[in-house]
Amino acid sequence: MDQKVYIHVGLFKTATTYLQKQVFPNIDGIDYFTIHKPFQEYIWTINQKAPFQPSSFDPTNLNTFSQKILISREDLLGSPFHNYINAHHTLTELKQNFPESKILLTIRKQDDLIESLYRQHIQAGGVQSVRKFINYDRYSNSYKPYTFKHGINLDIHSLNYLDIYNYLSHVFGQENVTLIPYELIKDDKELFLEKLATFLDEDSLNISISAKSSSNRSISKLSISLARVLNRLFKIKSNSGFGLIPQTPFREYLLRHYKKNKVLGLLLLLSSKITVRNILQNGLDKFIYVKGDCLKEKYRNGIMNQHAASNQKLDDLLGLHLKKYKYY
Repeated sequence: MDQKVYIHVGLFKTATTYLQKQVFPNIDGIDYFTIHKPFQEYIWTINQKAPFQPSSFDPTNLNTFSQKILISREDLLGSPFHNYINAHHTLTELKQNFPESKILLTIRKQDDLIESLYRQHIQAGGVQSVRKFINYDRYSNSYKPYTFKHGINLDIHSLNYLDIYNYLSHVFGQENVTLIPYELIKDDKELFLEKLATFLDEDSLNISISAKSSSNRSISKLSISLARVLNRLFKIKSNSGFGLIPQTPFREYLLRHYKKNKVLGLLLLLSSKITVRNILQNGLDKFIYVKGDCLKEKYRNGIMNQHAASNQKLDDLLGLHLKKYKYY
């Protein structure tokens, strides 16, 4: 395969939406491969298959594309809500299909990342308290490992970026792995573009990107609190996409009959908009926006204390200026 393949593997909540909408599609001379349906199906396949089930993807199908291919999916390291369980399988498949690929990992200060993930959990219909979400044991004053028993939860130890970097280096080769902090994207876009150009083996990137570093505005602390209560009240199924209207029997009925009746089609369209998130984020937050963090200061301190040493080692190794962004 003659093409050079560049893969942005995540993480979640590190300006991936912004990069995928505002930056990557505007780079000349590179096929931004995520927009192509065959690749979308390929990624879906390898993410869904068990580790012992290889995908049927044929990398020779890439011959019709340009000499440089850019792939971006925030879940190529797996989902944090499932403890990145699929990461080994997915990365192994990527290495097998794209053996000469280069890897880009965007990282974010761990406590800020977890704050954003918790907000995402609630907006998707979740009901966990912060304490249970981060597996904090108040009796031992420690953070427990991920467990299936407690519903949606995180293992904060899985966000050891030094370990992730070492693993990516083991699979793809240290010279092929680039890390860029999320904070740099917000703080110094020119320097970010320089680092992105280096990753893509370009002298420079002649693109203009907006001052806004993210496509998503954070929901307010007040709305998050209300959303958690409403999620419990209406028993919303996470990621059901149906909001305040129960998924059954209405959803199945509307999906079966909406093509035959314009009124049912309108109800189906409206139902997708009548969600807790839309009502609060696009309604209440426009009138009353209460700032604040969901993670208490003691949780933030505990999380960063857990990762301070490894963050410093990573900074010493790669010169990412993580101390400037308070990673340690």
